[in-house]
Amino acid sequence: MDLQENDLFYNGTIVVLPNGAELLEAAVYNIPTSLKYDLHTVAEGDEITALAYFYYKNKVRDSSKFWFVIAVVNDLATPWDLEVGSVLKIPDILQWRLFN
Repeated sequence: MDLQENDLFYNGTIVVLPNGAELLEAAVYNIPTSLKYDLHTVAEGDEITALAYFYYKNKVRDSSKFWFVIAVVNDLATPWDLEVGSVLKIPDILQWRLFN
């Protein structure tokens, strides 16, 4: 598997199970209590990569690749299936990068 730097599993850990199978665990990120964020109410058709692009396009290159920041802060088990009407915290990407 080819992992990119801006991937939830890039700094993850491979865990070997008792049966010999391997499992890739996501990296653990530091979420500071002082983290500033905007709120976004999920609308029909919203995609997490598009949200990352919209909120981060003027702050980082390849902003849509930072979707995982939104997923981690909101503890999203299935970031590709956003629930319409749910409210997401969109963290300040520059502040996030200072801590991670």
